[in-house]
Amino acid sequence: MKRFAELVFEHPEILDNFLFGNGFSQSFHSAFKYKSLYENVKNNLEAADRRLFEDVLDTTNFEMVLNRILHTQDVNKVYGLCSNHLDQSYQNIKMHLIHSVNNSHPCFEEIAKSRDRLAWSFGIFKRNIFTTNYDLLTYWGLIELLDNKRNVKDGFSSKNWSLVFDRTNFRADALNFYYLHGALHFYEENGKIKKTKAGTDNLLKSVTQQFENERFPLYVSEGSTEKKEAQIKSNYYFLSCMDKLHKIKKGLTIFGQDLNQQYDGHILDALNKSEKLEYIAYGIYPTETDTYSDIKHRIEKLLRTSNKTVLFFDSRTFFDSVKEIATEGCSFHNDPSVFPERILLASFNHNKIKKQAPQI
Repeated sequence: MKRFAELVFEHPEILDNFLFGNGFSQSFHSAFKYKSLYENVKNNLEAADRRLFEDVLDTTNFEMVLNRILHTQDVNKVYGLCSNHLDQSYQNIKMHLIHSVNNSHPCFEEIAKSRDRLAWSFGIFKRNIFTTNYDLLTYWGLIELLDNKRNVKDGFSSKNWSLVFDRTNFRADALNFYYLHGALHFYEENGKIKKTKAGTDNLLKSVTQQFENERFPLYVSEGSTEKKEAQIKSNYYFLSCMDKLHKIKKGLTIFGQDLNQQYDGHILDALNKSEKLEYIAYGIYPTETDTYSDIKHRIEKLLRTSNKTVLFFDSRTFFDSVKEIATEGCSFHNDPSVFPERILLASFNHNKIKKQAPQI
């Protein structure tokens, strides 16, 4: 299995776009793991809902539980059975998920030591960053790039003392950030999609205040592709993000994103139908129960209609590879033992990444 750096030097096109999921956030803090999220709220769940997680399905995966409830609702409808309790459980579990993400979220100081790694993980890419995560890591990485003079956009601009989304705020010459499933610091008010401003302390405290003011985050956590698609189609922000994913060009790297057909079918559909996308590099994290061959076969099957070149790399090599790629792209940085300083981000040169294996 190839290292990420090998693929980049063979196919530099894969640095055009980046799509990442929860596996990326877990690499920075254990609080983002499904088990941690569940432990944070399990005592607030109804007893029946806890049994569903622990006894019936033996999982801490919120999406799996939500998906199973939806299937049960479908069966009940066929037999004319009442699903009121299931409806209530579905909504409660969704709400507890987003509360758990907020309550267990590490503060910026806990992530500060990894700021260089975070900034360069985004900074090596050229055009578009896509994420299915709700957390604030993406925002913190964006700010790091902005502070170091990288031209970045997330679609929001100041208007009447608020940060308001308008798709025209994205720029072709910038590194654009898209939250495919929303984020903790986004909310909807009077038909407008707004972004919470960082207060005098930090953004996480401002988001908590946002919750307390009953401005609930804009997010998608439905248990099926069909439900996700329905919510996406009804929202201007989500539609704008998915439209961009459909239109990406050349290459894409995917890291920490399972691409489960039951939950992520809308993303797979966008990738398969993207006419100008040529290369997809997918990061594999093998385990004893889910081997490299198993994952490779599953992803190839999911993308077989895409007519794209699908490449694979060991996701465990991603961050060390980012360091190597950053070092190669910064002509006056020559210490591969540490991440280049963030101040070099504005000087990063994609043209130095040649189609050849790195000499390291």
